[in-house]
Amino acid sequence: MALSLDVFCSAILEDMAKEYEVGIVAAESELLREVGRKTGVSAHGVEMKRQIAPWSDAKALLKMWRLLRREKPLCVHSLTPKAGLIAMVASRLAGVKVRVHTFTGLLFPTAKGWKRQAFRLSDWMICKCATHIIAEGQGVKDDLVRGVCPNKEVKILGNGNVRGVDLNHYSLAALAVTDLTRGRVELGIREQVVIFLYVGRFSIDKGIREMLQAFRLFCQRGHKGMLVMAGSRPDEDEILEGEIREIVPRWVTVLPWQKDVRWLYAMADCLVLPSRREGFPNVVLEAGAMGLPCIVTDVNGSREIIRSGVNGYVAPVNDYKAMARHMAAIASSGKMRRAMGANARAAVAQKFEAKFVRNCQMDFYAEVLDKMQA
Repeated sequence: MALSLDVFCSAILEDMAKEYEVGIVAAESELLREVGRKTGVSAHGVEMKRQIAPWSDAKALLKMWRLLRREKPLCVHSLTPKAGLIAMVASRLAGVKVRVHTFTGLLFPTAKGWKRQAFRLSDWMICKCATHIIAEGQGVKDDLVRGVCPNKEVKILGNGNVRGVDLNHYSLAALAVTDLTRGRVELGIREQVVIFLYVGRFSIDKGIREMLQAFRLFCQRGHKGMLVMAGSRPDEDEILEGEIREIVPRWVTVLPWQKDVRWLYAMADCLVLPSRREGFPNVVLEAGAMGLPCIVTDVNGSREIIRSGVNGYVAPVNDYKAMARHMAAIASSGKMRRAMGANARAAVAQKFEAKFVRNCQMDFYAEVLDKMQA
């Protein structure tokens, strides 16, 4: 998706364009062209569907193969599952010497039935065709080695995250005074109420139902709090606003997807990410950079960022009672929240600062291309 390239890859594309001739590939759109113009790289449109679509996938594979035969790149690097499958197979057929795929998350560990086998087969094919495999974090690497490619090297760059966080952008100091106070004023939230924030897709695999159950239990036990949810509604497995209000009829505010979420981080006291699966969640890093403690579930990525009792809490997956206990602990002490928030920003600054992450990526390119040309 061009949106993913814009949000996650713009900075690294600008760095790469200073050293290499770079092209990007995604579904044809004006945003794709804009990303190309903004970063100084060429843009190519190839329609790829996220869902399983054999006929569409075959056409995308053929178009990708023709593009690679024409452009003759030294290296192809793919990121998302569908793009990875098409790009790795096409680049191997086209004779591209350096074929890199980064696994930012895995679908098969939590899938059921035929979908689990299909996802595993797709990941196996990506690994088979790639010359270099990168995992976004130790958890993703462990799942890959255990379930897909036990006999192939899987690398982790830096401390795992592929995007990093711009600490100047994600900072309370970067916001205007109006943005610092905007949230509570616009939403009419009393100053003494603790605000829990969720940012992401409103889908079942994000653990939305468990979070709502946890917050209802938190309120039933006499605690005062507000749950603010901001995000997009997916095409499938969606949880709608009516269902949200049915589960938690009071003290919940639902907002649409926000282009800039910093004003939400600024008003919140704690981020909650109750996912059933993750790769390496950027929202936890962003919230940490903004000085928020986080309540997360014990999944890949999240457990690598959050240390229980230090910069937040880690709850077992699907355990809404444990999540409610952690909400109560967060609500019990403003001093503790501030200390955890300071620890959260320090941890992000130490391990996941954006320039450091990009340098790790650039060093990787230099290493593999130097070996190829030696």
